[in-house]
Amino acid sequence: MGLRLKVSPLFIVFSFLIIFFDYFSLFCTYITVLLIHEFSHYFMAKSMGYASQSISIMPYGLVMYDKNIYKKKDESLITLAGPLINVLLAVVCVAVWWYLPESYYYTYDFVFANFVLGVYNLIPIYPLDGGRFLLALCNAKHKKKVRNTMKVFAIILSILFVFLYIKSLFTKHNTSYLFMSFFLLSTLFDNNEIVFPLFEKNKKLMEVKTYIVNKDVELSLLIKLIKGDYFYNFIIVDENNKIIKKITQDELINFYSKKQ
Repeated sequence: MGLRLKVSPLFIVFSFLIIFFDYFSLFCTYITVLLIHEFSHYFMAKSMGYASQSISIMPYGLVMYDKNIYKKKDESLITLAGPLINVLLAVVCVAVWWYLPESYYYTYDFVFANFVLGVYNLIPIYPLDGGRFLLALCNAKHKKKVRNTMKVFAIILSILFVFLYIKSLFTKHNTSYLFMSFFLLSTLFDNNEIVFPLFEKNKKLMEVKTYIVNKDVELSLLIKLIKGDYFYNFIIVDENNKIIKKITQDELINFYSKKQ
């Protein structure tokens, strides 16, 4: 199954707002930076052997969705890949300014977009990278509680940006506060929670794959075999190739999540 690109209805609404406030040029710059950001996640995941199913364009950015079960270390690295590439690009461009000052006028928006998106995505709110990183560090039993706390934090920050926008009406009008508030509120509509198992209910027919594995095999190796396109069964055998137990992917994922 190839990588699919999806567009959220909320993003379409946001696009009309951008055009209305005459920020189309800056909007194109941000889309470019967002694509670089998200494909950094994608290629980092791919280099580690994980396959992603889709990338969704949301008002707060592009989000990569998959049905993989990540190791904590792998998920942390994949999550940080996006913000790090943004910061790196910003630093490189600023360094170029010292040698080619005229490039400042052509790259300022690009640098600013990379810096803002890199820092913004580190806010500990799901599905921003900061929220994903924090959830990756949590035990499975604490994820739901942390996720609910993030929602409250998103609402508080959103209200704060609304007040800042109202205040700017009496000083120097700053529309970005309003956009930030809208971005944060839109995260509340993201229903792709990081929970175990990560497999959605699928009404379509699915092919079943069965693996016969030795009882001494590491759980992490079995987890990496699981991809979203199939349903997996595992037959555990001893050193004499006698069947000890049969387990499904859901049983394996539930057991694995309790050990994290």
